[in-house]
Amino acid sequence: MQPVVSANKFRVFDRKQSINFKFMHFLKRTLATAITAALAFVFLPELSQAQAPQAINSQAVARDTSGAPIANKSLNIVVTITDSILFIPVYEETWSAVTTNRFGLFTLQIGRGTTTDDFTTIDWASGSKYLNINIDGVDMGNATELLTVPYALYAETGRN
Repeated sequence: MQPVVSANKFRVFDRKQSINFKFMHFLKRTLATAITAALAFVFLPELSQAQAPQAINSQAVARDTSGAPIANKSLNIVVTITDSILFIPVYEETWSAVTTNRFGLFTLQIGRGTTTDDFTTIDWASGSKYLNINIDGVDMGNATELLTVPYALYAETGRN
């Protein structure tokens, strides 16, 4: 059998050893790829599970007592979510220095304000919830019932 000299390492291999080396290298690469693919199939679905954001988008127009929009002004806002028509507070948060636009419009993400409460612990299944807004110390009155949001509609019929 004719020996093959490797130019890089100055080692002498016969053809059989060279084929065995290449085959073992191929097996190691294949095994590593198979293990990586198996781990991806196990862990990636868990990581890619979509979760509903823990916040509610809300927009409102701030108006003065004559009904004119309060344009381009900084406001302090208190948002309260109450339980049923008894208006027992279940969550409250504050927003400082919320700026209105030229139409008096401001936007909040309820659940992401400053609070000591935990938005994720609201028991949405325990009955109707109402939203009450207080701007610069003035209660806006007429709490609004929170109704179904798109995520809830999907959750009712969506897959796990």
